[in-house]
Amino acid sequence: MIRFDNYLFVLLLNVVPIFIYYYYFHKMKTKNTVLFTSVYCSIILILAMSFPLEIAPGHIYDLRTIPWLVAFLYGGFPAGLLTTIVMAIYRYMIGYNEGLIVMLIIVLLTLPILYVAIKKYKQAESYGKKIMIACLISLVPISIDLIATSFFTNKLTWTFVIYLYLSHIVTLSIAVYLIESLSYQERKKEQMQQTERIRLIGEMAASVAHEIRNPLTVVKGYTHLLKEASNITEKQKDMLLLMSSELVRAEKIINDYLSLARTNEGTKEQINLGKLIKKVEELMSPYALLNNVKIYNQVQTECIIEAGQDEILQVFINIIKNAIEAIEGKGEVIVSEKTTENYVKINIADNGKGMTEEELNRLGTPFYSTKTQGTGIGTMVCFNIVHHLNGKIEMKSKMNKGTTCSVYLPILSK
Repeated sequence: MIRFDNYLFVLLLNVVPIFIYYYYFHKMKTKNTVLFTSVYCSIILILAMSFPLEIAPGHIYDLRTIPWLVAFLYGGFPAGLLTTIVMAIYRYMIGYNEGLIVMLIIVLLTLPILYVAIKKYKQAESYGKKIMIACLISLVPISIDLIATSFFTNKLTWTFVIYLYLSHIVTLSIAVYLIESLSYQERKKEQMQQTERIRLIGEMAASVAHEIRNPLTVVKGYTHLLKEASNITEKQKDMLLLMSSELVRAEKIINDYLSLARTNEGTKEQINLGKLIKKVEELMSPYALLNNVKIYNQVQTECIIEAGQDEILQVFINIIKNAIEAIEGKGEVIVSEKTTENYVKINIADNGKGMTEEELNRLGTPFYSTKTQGTGIGTMVCFNIVHHLNGKIEMKSKMNKGTTCSVYLPILSK
């Protein structure tokens, strides 16, 4: 007779650690996510193996498949392999028998499928697709386990088989849904906080910028008149030139702040993204040549997006300009694209000095810049513009190897 009395306990063993992670550990921003994910999933796996599910008298199964697959899907292949090693060691400690051999067979047959499926899983955009992919993957180890079990016992029934499949699929679906929904809520919370900070800075900038501009205009005008005077020395001319350049820089900073308040203004229009990137390439090529950098435009997309022409142009000009300035000496900036079902991803990759993990995490926050004379406002404006277009910006970087900035924008039509 099938037993259901201890399934709730086994389900909680897999679900409760997810809540604990998002309540306590998610905000820690661990540097070694692979190690942390493998350790965390290994702990859940050991608990699952220590408290198995007794489906029927003589039939004891655990749900180790759940944390094992989660390690691969959310920590990547390295985290999954580390968790696999822990699973094999702990299973050996439980006992060396046919169960250990079956587990090794399951691992060997499932790993190639996982290697391919991880990429598909990360590309999936909806909860439903991710749950479906995870459940399809889980069918492989469960099926192999059932086939192997049939060699050692003749007590398998259809009720038993259905219950085994359902217990795994339902538990994995709940786990994936919780991870995705809690991750989404965390991202939305961070975006709302960032948007509020930008809104406050924009309001402050709009209220004081005009008052600051007026005296700057006066000083700039008198500086220009003094430079034209005939009775000043060469040293005084140099000082006036320096003053002029600093006044220009001050005006640029004010304009950057004002752009925060103007982010949502203007009408949106349909824009051919391929043509827009071509225009950006033409605008930035002279600046790139001055810095001994070559821009390679590999974007061939004809995707149509809906955005403000000036705003989206500002985004790509700013990002490519930052990429050029990150290169010390001769280098290259490669602009490429990848289209998914609902989004187009524009990658801007440079071979510059790169950034640390801490610098990456702080990008887009107010007043933070990796440049000595930067304000961080330009990058923050880019993040804000893309956010209001229902897109996102992702940054990946390695020190002394370069940085890749990925801009995701929703597609209106192809």
